[in-house]
Amino acid sequence: MDASRRVYRVDRFTAVEPSGERFQRDASFELPAFWADRAADFQRSILRAEVVLRLSERGARLLPLRTGPGTARESIAAAADPDPRGWITVTLPVETLDVAYDQLLGLGPECEVIEPPALRARMAAALAQAAAHYA
Repeated sequence: MDASRRVYRVDRFTAVEPSGERFQRDASFELPAFWADRAADFQRSILRAEVVLRLSERGARLLPLRTGPGTARESIAAAADPDPRGWITVTLPVETLDVAYDQLLGLGPECEVIEPPALRARMAAALAQAAAHYA
């Protein structure tokens, strides 16, 4: 991304005053590409933790719908070949472990958290509680 371009959140403006200055728009500037790059950079910047998962084929298809799609697809693409049951192991960058917990619960039995141990234990407890509701 071009470091000379600055982006400001409009909702943070409290007042504006016209300066009377004019500028010439750069003819090579493409707003859709700029925003796509900016969004991808932002998505990567908030990822501060990693989780290791085993995913079924269905879980791998669903992961981009539950998490950041770009990050999920990159993680799946980097995975080794599936095991004999068709499951893959991925390392997924996540915002926080709390966010990962909320996102991954939606995958249910299509996902197994391997690392970190605290998230694995939290998922196991939640899924055991859910199983008890249906017993």
